[in-house]
Amino acid sequence: MKILIYADPSCLYDVFLPSIQVMRDHLLRFCGRALLASGKVEIRAVVSEITRWQAGGADELEGIGLIEFPYADLCRIFPDCRSLDALQLAFFKGRPDDTQKRALADWFARRLGTWQPDVVLVFPTQPTLLREIFPQALCLTMENGIFSRFPFPRSLRFEPVDFMNGFPNRYREQIRNFQIGPEEREAVRAFCHRLTELLVGLCPRCAELEALRSRFRHLVLCPVPASNRYEEAAKDDQILWLMEVMEGVPSDIGVLITFHDNVDSQLNERTVAFLRARYPNMVAFDVGRRSLPSAFYFPFVDAILNCETMTGTQGMLVCPRIIALDRTYSAWMADGFGLASLPDVLARPAPDRSAMIYWYLTHFTVMEGRFDDADWYYGFLSGLLERYRRDGVTFGLFARTEAFSTVADQVLGSCERCLANIREGHRRRHVPLYGLSRKLGRWMSRAGANLTAFAEGGRTA
Repeated sequence: MKILIYADPSCLYDVFLPSIQVMRDHLLRFCGRALLASGKVEIRAVVSEITRWQAGGADELEGIGLIEFPYADLCRIFPDCRSLDALQLAFFKGRPDDTQKRALADWFARRLGTWQPDVVLVFPTQPTLLREIFPQALCLTMENGIFSRFPFPRSLRFEPVDFMNGFPNRYREQIRNFQIGPEEREAVRAFCHRLTELLVGLCPRCAELEALRSRFRHLVLCPVPASNRYEEAAKDDQILWLMEVMEGVPSDIGVLITFHDNVDSQLNERTVAFLRARYPNMVAFDVGRRSLPSAFYFPFVDAILNCETMTGTQGMLVCPRIIALDRTYSAWMADGFGLASLPDVLARPAPDRSAMIYWYLTHFTVMEGRFDDADWYYGFLSGLLERYRRDGVTFGLFARTEAFSTVADQVLGSCERCLANIREGHRRRHVPLYGLSRKLGRWMSRAGANLTAFAEGGRTA
């Protein structure tokens, strides 16, 4: 099997991480290491100039054919784009003219020659243009799945259609009508109940959140989109978007806002102070520093206002209601659309999402450990490719990939380990001399660094 990986060369990861670090994560952990070792596949990867330079002669990438996509070539193909962000959006939207399509196809023809992929994996963009260039290939966006950050294990999802109006949205009715038996329904109920208990145990703000619940008629969670790069929201600016949300929420409903943890935000201590003064029902913790995961707040809110975040997808496991504020992404799991629907949705009983959760976790979620199993991973991709070439993209493209108990055990196990570590940390802090020993250790570490620097003729820390 021939696999082409397109790591969007216009995406400058180096704003927050070295590009090569991201490539190691995707090219090795989630694409290549086990498969390459098995000899079952041949992998080539299109990467940016900076990524190729950072890779150098890295032995760990040996066996993956790295193809550099120069910035100058990108700019020639998309001459109207004056920034890397504009290039990203041009490719993501997949709306170039015929001249640009031909130029892109010619670029790949020169780089690949007669080599034609069976599977094309792209990130962090979507494969609309590549699907036209490689019609014989199964083109998939490889993205973080429903679980990706602390306190959860990691998972991925593979989108075979436009990312912003993804597979679950396309087959919304089939997912909502998916049938499971009483045993499966009870397994989902038990999993969600235990997950709720663990998130309550992990959250250090339980008292504050209970006080908020008594202060407001309802409390809702509003994860603020990191940006509006892909035009999923009605406003481009975070501040304007949040002001529009607050204007549309009744004053007796508290709105708890959270932030993306690795993207610079317009919402800092100064701007949030202004918004708090203007909207007394807006609540924000940890502004200006690393905040708690949004998941910690799920058990304490009555709804999530979701605008194209995986937080909303996670929330359906614990939170009773989801309101879609984006244009395309959340429709399949939403109980209401737009802020006008919020009062009515809050007044209704919470829906039973057991069957939807069961489908998503068993058919559309791939847990991280699977990528170490070359036979499983090859079988997963081969099955997708066979069904795609036979039927195209249908609801049946994704067969059952995981046992529900496997996913549940991994998720609950990760949360239980996190809770145990936190409790052990609390216990140690109350042990006599623990604090003194930590201070002494830090002092000795710094002293050692200073001595080393002095010996090397450098400057002390």
